[in-house]
Amino acid sequence: MIIKTYVLIQARLGSSRLYQKNLLPIGKSSLIEFCYRNVCLNNEKFKTVVLIPDDNKNKLLEEELKKKKIKYFKGSETNVLLRFSQYLINKQENCNVVRLTSDNPFVDRGFIKFCLKIYEENNLDYFFSHDNLKYNPYGLSVEVFKACKIFESIKNSKSKKNQEHVTTYIKKKYSKRTKFFCRYFKKSCSKLNLSIDNHNDFRVIKRVLEKNKFINYKNISNISFDKIQDQKGNKSKILIGGVQIGKKYFSNEKITQKRANQILNSAIKNKINFIDTASDYGKSEQFIGNFSLKKNFSFYISTKLNSLKGHKNHNYIRDKITRSVINSLKLLNVDQLDYFFIHNPKDLKNKLIIDELQKFKKTGLIKKLGISIYETKDLKFLKKSIFESIQIPFNLFDHRFIYFIKKNKKFKIFVRSLLLRGNIKKNNILLPKKNKYSTLLKKIELFRKEYNYKNYFDLSFSFINSFKSISYFILGFQKAKQLKLLRSLQRAKPMNKEKLKKILFIIKSSSVSENIDLRKW
Repeated sequence: MIIKTYVLIQARLGSSRLYQKNLLPIGKSSLIEFCYRNVCLNNEKFKTVVLIPDDNKNKLLEEELKKKKIKYFKGSETNVLLRFSQYLINKQENCNVVRLTSDNPFVDRGFIKFCLKIYEENNLDYFFSHDNLKYNPYGLSVEVFKACKIFESIKNSKSKKNQEHVTTYIKKKYSKRTKFFCRYFKKSCSKLNLSIDNHNDFRVIKRVLEKNKFINYKNISNISFDKIQDQKGNKSKILIGGVQIGKKYFSNEKITQKRANQILNSAIKNKINFIDTASDYGKSEQFIGNFSLKKNFSFYISTKLNSLKGHKNHNYIRDKITRSVINSLKLLNVDQLDYFFIHNPKDLKNKLIIDELQKFKKTGLIKKLGISIYETKDLKFLKKSIFESIQIPFNLFDHRFIYFIKKNKKFKIFVRSLLLRGNIKKNNILLPKKNKYSTLLKKIELFRKEYNYKNYFDLSFSFINSFKSISYFILGFQKAKQLKLLRSLQRAKPMNKEKLKKILFIIKSSSVSENIDLRKW
């Protein structure tokens, strides 16, 4: 009779050190899928199954396993030992159990067979690669024992530690400190960390796995695990607006990867390494990620949360935010979101949303959190200590946030709509209700000539550059050749006090502020 071996991968969501890590992207796979595919043994001798908690917190994990057609079993949430016994209850008591955890992606089917061979040939009751293999790297972790040991453990140990860690009792009773030799492990291997426990582990291991497609335990000693050196340099003060890259935005430009590549290549040539995007900007994140992967160039990223539209159900909020963050990481081909903004004012009022985002921030997947708003009344949400940055509209005509900009000493300010969504052109300006503002436009033209501004771009950028507390400027482009405009922004000198006071008075004297909200145009 063939003794069956069950390869059981223990997995869950909600890790406090790296939130929702089993869904994090490794190439085109999630971490849990990567681990499963790496060890999958399913035949008459082997069966590989992922054991997950049976609760709402792990709904997205179950969805991922279903989607990828991965065999799984749901059992006890908190008592992991019981979860194993629930799966093994009707199995042969003398069948082999190989226990793995889903944060160890370097374990492969060859290593499992190697460990099983040692276990069987030496007639062991319990084998643990960390303890029983000389120079075994940390995180290349395989435990082997008989199924009956699980039931023995349940009967004889009720400790929480044993219930959580599964093999505490088994290890204490049956472990032998005998060291076996693996000819592929060098002494230096013992210093390697191959387990994904925190964000830094994820950054290093993600890049190693994506760069080296055929890693296994036999060549692990030849792989470089050097610490990541950030190659991006300082953030550019100007950001490329991503909405024009991924969707038709007041233009009939055809949305393609080729067009996106042209814009992004031009950005790099102009020394722009910062992009503002969002998951609902059409294919923006996908195009940016594809470009970065092919070009081997990393942009700094500012992106936004998908609106939760007033939902208050905790499970819905948690899963929606997780999808938003994980999907952005995957599409953009990054291991961290530099800035993540809440875009819907209704979401800013919901403490559950704030608490959930805080978990991603604490574990490093989001570096800085902010709010992206249209109205000054929403500035009150900045009082929440979690926020470090803000996106607001600001330009020659829109002065709603000018008092906040002048007084700000704490927050990173991103300004958008610098050219009124393209309505401030080089040689003319388009305002709603044109006849109503003809006098205003004449005064601005006189101001431009009086102070020798070449065109309205130079005038607009000179005005914007006059406010020192603005950290970043967001500009969108429909075509790569339009990026020449960046030089005007970079060269524009700030207005002196006299000019600034005069232009502010001209704008304030009109009623343009009543119709300046671009959402109503």
